[in-house]
Amino acid sequence: MDYDRAVDHPARNTSASSQERPGERLTPRELECLRLLSEGEQAKRIAYILGITRKTAEHYLSDARRKLGGRTATHAVAIAIARGLF
Repeated sequence: MDYDRAVDHPARNTSASSQERPGERLTPRELECLRLLSEGEQAKRIAYILGITRKTAEHYLSDARRKLGGRTATHAVAIAIARGLF
């Protein structure tokens, strides 16, 4: 995998869609869901681990992806790792 394509580089891409939205920080729960996703867990298992529904886990992952400007949840994980969020 080409690392440059997998990780958003703020110096190269400064469009609003690729950056975290101003004033919209990731919640602790969104970060936890992303961390678990980075460890290979799927939404159903993340839900079980955190004691929430699958839909809620998917919602947290979707919001985290949107806030980070990721094209997919996996892309959001790469952005979070690159930014040192976990």
